[in-house]
Amino acid sequence: MKKLGYIFILMLAISLQAQPPSKFYQKFGGTGVDIGYGIRETFNRQYIICGSTSSYGYGSEDAFLQLIDSMGQNIWSKNYGGVMTDVAKNLIINPADSGFIFTGNTNSIGNGGYDVFVVRTDKNGNMIWQKSFGGFDWDFGNDIAFAPDGNIVVCGYSYNSKYGKSDGILMKINTSTGTQIWQKNYGGIEDDDFRAIKLTPDNFFILTGKTNSYNDIQGDIYFFKTNLNGDSVLFKTYGLVNKVDYGNDILKDYTNDYLIGGGSESYSFGMKDAFILKIDSVGNFIWVNNFGKADLDEEVSKVNLVYNYQGRYTISYSEIDLPSFKRDPKNLVLALNGFYMFGTSFGESEDEELFGTTNTSDKGYIGVGYTKSYGAILEDIYVIKYDSMFNFGGELIGIKENYFKPNSLKVYPTIVTNDNPFITIESDKEITYSLFDIYSRELYTSGKPDKNFTLKTSIDFQEMNIGLYILRINREGKDFQYKVIKD
Repeated sequence: MKKLGYIFILMLAISLQAQPPSKFYQKFGGTGVDIGYGIRETFNRQYIICGSTSSYGYGSEDAFLQLIDSMGQNIWSKNYGGVMTDVAKNLIINPADSGFIFTGNTNSIGNGGYDVFVVRTDKNGNMIWQKSFGGFDWDFGNDIAFAPDGNIVVCGYSYNSKYGKSDGILMKINTSTGTQIWQKNYGGIEDDDFRAIKLTPDNFFILTGKTNSYNDIQGDIYFFKTNLNGDSVLFKTYGLVNKVDYGNDILKDYTNDYLIGGGSESYSFGMKDAFILKIDSVGNFIWVNNFGKADLDEEVSKVNLVYNYQGRYTISYSEIDLPSFKRDPKNLVLALNGFYMFGTSFGESEDEELFGTTNTSDKGYIGVGYTKSYGAILEDIYVIKYDSMFNFGGELIGIKENYFKPNSLKVYPTIVTNDNPFITIESDKEITYSLFDIYSRELYTSGKPDKNFTLKTSIDFQEMNIGLYILRINREGKDFQYKVIKD
């Protein structure tokens, strides 16, 4: 048993040092559709996620916040909304109380259809206030930022439009009370929207999205700049005629130029590609680079622009993996001229996408989205932590479902030796099971569900090396995870 003692001492030493891993992945979800849209690192190196869930909560779809620790393990999860559909699209951390504020949309409360949804909570996710904003038609919130005075601004779009079919909207809200201070609409005679907003160091708001009102009915990249009162200072559009183009994220770089990322048919190899566009302070074109496959339509759901710790740019987007035609998250590090330097992609057998990616204090990155792999019934929340080089690895096998293990599912013993190399699984329902090593490599799978599995079966560890293994069992569409030690 000396080897077993070494394993326990090693595990104890790791826990006592409490050194967070530089890379891990994690999944959370139930029987419905669960998606993460935004993620931030908190002040104590935890991570707060916002999104939507139809597995848990009050109605058909609820907005949620979930706090996970530096190891990717759940601390708490809270739902917000009513009996209808509620979604949280992005969030910020309030420095005044370490609480959270998110925006999205709701048709559980409000004036009718969908309304902009804004919720403020304390640091434990307890709601301080919730507000809806909109008219009798549809209104959506997409992004949120702080104004210099500590109040918040929300951007999105509204079909209660002033100028056309839908307008881009910008509203300012009192952080303490949730009351609206002002709202401004922007657009032309067709559809216009805002998808991202940033406050610049020189106290302007910059926004991007899509406009169908100017130059091209198919849609152009929309760039907008306002003062702190929401008055228009500058707007520009970018794209070719009869091509679909849109901006999903925006920032100001250290040269006082602006960077926009999104999806484009104008700047592409033939089909729609991910792109990064650089413009100067008055909107003049500087350069653009695109990324994708020539013979595939890369439908970009979200491109994030964040500073690499060396001052370079990084983008995250979704690409289609050949020959499976499944979606995988892809991350690229770019030089200051936008040229590709290096990148990584990761995906399992089904679709995975990231909708939010941000820097972390260890000079790495963390992203959130959804996965259809790892036994997900529909879509589950997917979190990936990368190191500073965007490497992804299996330092943790972080697949965890929000279910209690039933008494009718048993695994024993959880420590095996060459003298006693078998573990036994007992279940009263059909199951499948897979065995993984600590690097997330699948060593064995049972394949199709065992319909005769009413008593028990055994797995032989005789040929396995000494170490830690993860046994994942799927029972009636739910995943359960067990640790097994080979001594």
